[in-house]
Amino acid sequence: MNVRAWLIGAAGAALAMAPPASGQGTAQDEGQDAAVAAPSGPVLPTVSERPLEISGTDPLLALGQEQGDGGGFRGAVSRAVARHGSVRSAAALVDAADARRDEARMGLVPDVQLGLQSRESIASSFSGQPGTQFERTRARSRVDGTFQVRQTLLDFGVTGSNIAAAGQRLRAAREDLDATRE
Repeated sequence: MNVRAWLIGAAGAALAMAPPASGQGTAQDEGQDAAVAAPSGPVLPTVSERPLEISGTDPLLALGQEQGDGGGFRGAVSRAVARHGSVRSAAALVDAADARRDEARMGLVPDVQLGLQSRESIASSFSGQPGTQFERTRARSRVDGTFQVRQTLLDFGVTGSNIAAAGQRLRAAREDLDATRE
């Protein structure tokens, strides 16, 4: 069944069941009041304190579920929305903001560096030459290893502020993604 036709039919049924404005009723309308008072089909829900809350007893929603295509249309729409370029772009912005937040958190982690350096002298024959005492005392080969750790002890709140700002950018990117999906 076509969704548009269903909506038009539901609106027409709701208008047909609406009572006339006060003082505008006819004799024919008064005779039909008895038929309207005891309808044979589903009854529209009464006015409630929470009109936007979806109720399982709503006959219009029940009719839509009975006459619907089993969620095929909604599934197709949700797949189309998920594949849309602006949704994928917004999802990529969320991933980038998440990476920037992780980068900001790295300000709390120490920086560790390891180094290895090797040197070998290929030809050094300085024997018998004046002024080469220093060169003769050097080793023919040498390997140096270095290990360095750096940790920020006090940055006056800069790292914490960077982490908080990156977290807010991530939250904003997620909200933009949700808004784009809608």
